[in-house]
Amino acid sequence: MPQDHANRVPLILCVDIEPDERDIRTDRDAAGPWQATDDCLALIAALRKDRRERRAEPVLVNWFWRADPQIQETFGRADFAVTRFLGRIQHEGDPADEHGNHPHAWRWSDARRVWFNDFADADWIAHCIRLSHETLVGVLPRRPTAVRFGDRFTSAAAVRQVVALGYTFDLTPEPGHRRIPMFDREPLTTGALPDYRKTPTHPYFPSPEDPTRAARSGSGPLRTIPVTTYPHRWLTRRYPFVRSRVATLNLADPPADIQAILEDARKRRTRPIVAVMRTGDFDRHRGPIQANLLTLFARDGIRFATPHTFEDP
Repeated sequence: MPQDHANRVPLILCVDIEPDERDIRTDRDAAGPWQATDDCLALIAALRKDRRERRAEPVLVNWFWRADPQIQETFGRADFAVTRFLGRIQHEGDPADEHGNHPHAWRWSDARRVWFNDFADADWIAHCIRLSHETLVGVLPRRPTAVRFGDRFTSAAAVRQVVALGYTFDLTPEPGHRRIPMFDREPLTTGALPDYRKTPTHPYFPSPEDPTRAARSGSGPLRTIPVTTYPHRWLTRRYPFVRSRVATLNLADPPADIQAILEDARKRRTRPIVAVMRTGDFDRHRGPIQANLLTLFARDGIRFATPHTFEDP
């Protein structure tokens, strides 16, 4: 282990294994919608191999798998992605890589022939979590203990369910983002995405009543590790003169934005830094993702970690 291990900032790189498109159709060919993932995994494998050889240390990646109803209904089996990609990832990766659950709330409408997010139906959310969990327990190398809900959705009921299933880490929240009533343009979408404006930017134990807030007790069975965000503000010549937006450390975003978030995290001494990406975005956002991955894997001031290892001395 390099002597500067403890001095470098831990980076938790979350890679959501997803199809090329969000609104996939059930009549699509089962191979085509995963081409971006094939290309993305090849790039990550090459970059981590180079870093591992240069630094002679583990380069850990956190893989979050889709095994929810959309995957099951579209590709015929909930474990389709795991069956296709897990062996490759294990061969090219590290035994200490994290393999977690990434359930989405997509629901198929026979009448409209579209997928829509059904955030308002708690029973549907519970079904998505249960199907994904039971599938992954049967095919992953070890029982998953980390979860990232799709589209940054969360709820008290969903968190209670994953706690009961044995999860100990949640990497969903994106601090600073406002409540969004209708995330997708599809009018069938129900419910809303949470208000994360008062969510801590550091790891915390969530309140049982509101997982976007920290528990007063300061302890609990589940620890939330929020995604790294950056409150970007700028001046304008017109009222209200100051505008703002919250940028998430999503590797599909422009490299200039990612550099600004990393610099802000450095100044705030954020530990850990949590970056996210969706493999299915590699087709449409190949340039930014490739540039941002190159930046991260070449960066000397960080070490690649998991929820289980980011606090290691």
